[in-house]
Amino acid sequence: MADAVLEDENNVYYPGLVKRIESGDIQLIDVRGKEEALGQGLIPKSFNLPFGELKDALNLSDDEFKSKYGQCKPSKTDTNLVFHCGIGKRSIKALAVARAEGYSLAKNFPGGYKEWAEETKK
Repeated sequence: MADAVLEDENNVYYPGLVKRIESGDIQLIDVRGKEEALGQGLIPKSFNLPFGELKDALNLSDDEFKSKYGQCKPSKTDTNLVFHCGIGKRSIKALAVARAEGYSLAKNFPGGYKEWAEETKK
């Protein structure tokens, strides 16, 4: 893992995701649909906010966000905001939405739940 790339400007890769989860320094948003997330399971420390709700959710007040999602709303200056989905397609779109809404430091976990599940079985 010493030679592994943990992250870059846009992405957090599996070793970096593990490091962030272990340190507790992560706001990991799962943008899969509710049924998909419930059926497959969640990555530790993540919470589900379906992609179709993301733009509206990021524009809620802090109190409305907490009430709807049970989590504190990320700040636009947070450096620990990471999106993921099943295989990385929706999460890259989620990253674009978030950045358009001013979350310029947000990142993507491109491997998605699929990579997480495969790696944790090893």
